[in-house]
Amino acid sequence: MKKLLSFVLLSLFLNTLTFANESNEIIWLQHNRPPWLISHGPFKDQGYGDKVREIIKNKYLQDYEHVSLPVNPSRENQIITKTNQNICFGPNLKHKQYLSHFYWSKAVYTLPKARIILTKEKLKELNNIDEISMEELMQNENYRFGYIKSAKYYPFDITKYIQNKNIYTISSSAPLTSLLKMMRRGRVDWIFDHPVFVTWEAILNKRKEDRFRTIKIKEFSKTPNPVAYMACRKNAFGKKIIDRINKQITKKDILQIRKELRTWQLDEKTKQSFDQLNFSYFGY
Repeated sequence: MKKLLSFVLLSLFLNTLTFANESNEIIWLQHNRPPWLISHGPFKDQGYGDKVREIIKNKYLQDYEHVSLPVNPSRENQIITKTNQNICFGPNLKHKQYLSHFYWSKAVYTLPKARIILTKEKLKELNNIDEISMEELMQNENYRFGYIKSAKYYPFDITKYIQNKNIYTISSSAPLTSLLKMMRRGRVDWIFDHPVFVTWEAILNKRKEDRFRTIKIKEFSKTPNPVAYMACRKNAFGKKIIDRINKQITKKDILQIRKELRTWQLDEKTKQSFDQLNFSYFGY
């Protein structure tokens, strides 16, 4: 009896997937990682990734039904690698583990790399330099570094320095917000992250200050900038969608998409870097 029930449930699940794959419905995976994608709360669907997706949907995919499916990284991985649902995802980077599961659109934008973030007063102390070795700055005990425990985007192994007196380690549900508070209070001098998340924190807390600046790091000087694409399931359904996007997307569309990203750059320096990067990559 249990085997029969399991067979029935499996059949219903597969039939559901088959129906979805034959329908005119696109399921969009949506994280809750402001300001990229926002799946719930008062700013729902207002992330820059959400806005880019809306542009894509309105311009090329009006004949499809669109459904947003909130996911965390674990569920995202399960859906992408273990099912054949008609999902689309993005704008997102080409992560190695997902390359074989998607058809990918042409590039829609490129972003500046993560940077050192500090107050303008601390930048002045460093003679307003444009680039510095992050590891050398970390070894300078005159400057206190705020380290997010278990974060994976640092350019080298931070753990060999965490016992240093000038390294402050934090792990919380909102570590960047906590570190920014510490910077405002003079408890840490600098952090390392993508500037867009600092801009989000300022909007969330209704701040209109102009205190933070950024510095490029030498450790990233030879690494490529992150490039974003739209992605859809690697089957006939997904190919049809990506082919349509690639055939119809125009320079005007790319420039419209770019405006959504430019708004989130932290300061004039990162806005200029954003403009230069995209001009170099796209030629306009």
